[in-house]
Amino acid sequence: MFAPIIVTAALAAQGFLTVEVHSMGTITSIPRGAQRVPVLTLQFVASCASDVTMQSITLHREGLGSKDDILRVYALRRGVRISGAPAPVNEEGEVQLIVRNFTIAACGREKVIIHADFSGDAALAGEHRFTLREPSAVDAMGTSVSLVQLGERGRTRVTPKELGTITVESRRLVRPPHYGTSQIVGRVLLKADSRDNHLIHVITFTNKGRARGADLENLVLETSRRERLSNILRYLDEDKARFELTPPLFLGKNETRILQIRANIRASRKRTFEFVIEEPSDVEATPAPASFDSVR
Repeated sequence: MFAPIIVTAALAAQGFLTVEVHSMGTITSIPRGAQRVPVLTLQFVASCASDVTMQSITLHREGLGSKDDILRVYALRRGVRISGAPAPVNEEGEVQLIVRNFTIAACGREKVIIHADFSGDAALAGEHRFTLREPSAVDAMGTSVSLVQLGERGRTRVTPKELGTITVESRRLVRPPHYGTSQIVGRVLLKADSRDNHLIHVITFTNKGRARGADLENLVLETSRRERLSNILRYLDEDKARFELTPPLFLGKNETRILQIRANIRASRKRTFEFVIEEPSDVEATPAPASFDSVR
């Protein structure tokens, strides 16, 4: 007689997750080689029973285009990638994103935007869209999941225009940093090809070493001449340092620039650091307008 009540109580205690799938609802035209193209927005809404930790999201690519047009797919939360190594689309049109360090608090809501990088050889007029086909496509470590589809299914279409590229190379530190203030902890070289002038808006670095959070304080991105380029980050965000460049940094055709990260080191030598730009799309840039007057 009481069994149904016990089962209901157990399910309520476990909690559940609602995923709102917001499709773009329009046809978005992009040039060949476009990076960080938003293809799907997901709103994760947790019940008030408990926190929900995400493990993976499995998407499907559909449309009149080749899977080879898409180099990689990844998930961003508040502008920072939360999926592991950006994944390719497999032969079945499926891509699984392994999610890291992403928990939705009880009664909480979190927005995640799925992005894709397109090949410079993508077929013209190829169309692509991404979907979540079923609740099981979201692995929330056993938490019950329901999907809510919102909006018309949008499509991304490739146009003949081609974008220039920025090449990234890590550089060795000139001298070993030590505990204290105003230490150079990372260096990187950026080089533009001959196609476009660029405006760089955001650069996200990932620390491959062991330092996290407050091990580094007051991080700032600057030129090799100590010209400040970014906002000051109080701490690392886990292993990430996302710098917003204000104003955007101009990088002309065939131009090379060396940038460096300066920070206060507050950790022992065991808390190591090795800052890299993991993926090309971690440099968020747009073509500079022809009339742009660079100030350098």
